[in-house]
Amino acid sequence: KITIGNCCSFGSGTMIDCRDSITMGDHVLIAWDVVIADYDPHPIDPEERALEMEYANFNILPRFSGKTPGEEIKNYVPAFKTRPIVIQDRVWIGARSIITKGVTIGKGSIVAAGAVVTHDVPERSIVGDAADPQVLRQAGLDDAPAVLVTTHDDKLNIYATIYCRSVRPDLLIVSRATLGRNVETLHRAGADFVFDYASMGATSLFNFIKGSRIVSIAEGLDVFRVPVPRSLEGSTIAESGVREQTGCTIVAVRD
Repeated sequence: KITIGNCCSFGSGTMIDCRDSITMGDHVLIAWDVVIADYDPHPIDPEERALEMEYANFNILPRFSGKTPGEEIKNYVPAFKTRPIVIQDRVWIGARSIITKGVTIGKGSIVAAGAVVTHDVPERSIVGDAADPQVLRQAGLDDAPAVLVTTHDDKLNIYATIYCRSVRPDLLIVSRATLGRNVETLHRAGADFVFDYASMGATSLFNFIKGSRIVSIAEGLDVFRVPVPRSLEGSTIAESGVREQTGCTIVAVRD
């Protein structure tokens, strides 16, 4: 079932392939050569995919085959994995984009040209290539007080950080590093704070195992609470030597 709202526009060459449900709200703008499909057209498993091709050759197009189909081919039933697609009001989908099954695109969002949408898109978001300067500007780079750079590719994070810093020297940039060796590179690229994926995971595990509450402020800056050892009772912070012996800084003491 395909449901289309009021005042929608579709560019030439756009294909809407529906096996379950595709719903569009009002004022949806879809450019040319967009593909919207609420199912997987072919199986992932290579053996099942080969069986599907045999079925198509022998049963759907028998005149192109001189072979006689076996029982397995005759009894084959194509199984499509379908999930509904919802495109809400005032969404703009750029040219040659692909919208896959099970996706909901929130109100007022933009899908940049050539993007492949495989996950839900929140309202008023932009989906596109983070390495494309135009996409970054459409996302509000010129006016944003801060930027979070959190892709899975450190090279892309470094590029995006350099570009954001070149456009906005005053911008607060928080970046993610999948590999610890790239933390310093991201700082040199212009990131104010860098969160190391491995360190954050280790901190979470430590908190879970030890029942601690460590808060990571930035890479190499963690805040945690420990009881005062008996050896330091009656000493001042200056006399304790904690900084010199452990590298830690005491920020507060509670009676």
